[in-house]
Amino acid sequence: MLLFHGFLEGFRCCRAQFWRGLVRAEPALGEVRLPRAMPIPRSVSILVHHGQMTTLPDRGPAARWREPAGPNTHHVVVESPIDEITLVCDGVALTGVYMAVHRHTDRSGWGEWTALDSDSTPQVLGAAASQLAAYFAGELTDFDLPLAPRGTDFQRSVWECLLRIPYGQTRSYGQLAAELGSPGASRAVGLANGRNPLSIIVPCHRVVGSTGKLTGYGGGVERKRWLLGLEEGVGGLSLW
Repeated sequence: MLLFHGFLEGFRCCRAQFWRGLVRAEPALGEVRLPRAMPIPRSVSILVHHGQMTTLPDRGPAARWREPAGPNTHHVVVESPIDEITLVCDGVALTGVYMAVHRHTDRSGWGEWTALDSDSTPQVLGAAASQLAAYFAGELTDFDLPLAPRGTDFQRSVWECLLRIPYGQTRSYGQLAAELGSPGASRAVGLANGRNPLSIIVPCHRVVGSTGKLTGYGGGVERKRWLLGLEEGVGGLSLW
């Protein structure tokens, strides 16, 4: 048993060092290229959890969100196990986290491309890249970043609910609608969920159909499946 635990800790350490080194120097576009070392399960049956939502501090409506400081100013592109990820900011707060192939995004509004090691790169982009690397390495389960997503009041209220889904768990669209006090608004919740501009950090991948089916995802269902599998493996949880 001690030998097994030693091997497991060694594996996690090596994996963490590997993913921390994946920062892309130049922006590029591409299709899905998932690493063979971390395969995606082909068939899953998700269990929709019925536990309590995480309680957030009471700071008023849309408490977690900052108002955008203005137009987006900079973006960086980093590597990850699920292909390139683009991080966008307004100079102060993070406004977007987009997959290499992502619906509902306007690339022309991302601002100037910059390198993470540039003196002109806003601090929030470096912090986001570092925390994402820790997330993919299995070392981080909760992000701590200034966030300023652009959306309607209803969309932002849905995204606020997403932040309350515990790591390694899932909720259905109906559960989120009930949480918002509108149990008949499952479809509207689904549409708002699909417009979430802060993928992974605001965990829209943790929302599934009422039967546990993996429904649509802005970055592709294969990435959604992969992210849920990562959280299951890290937490020793049973999502399927």
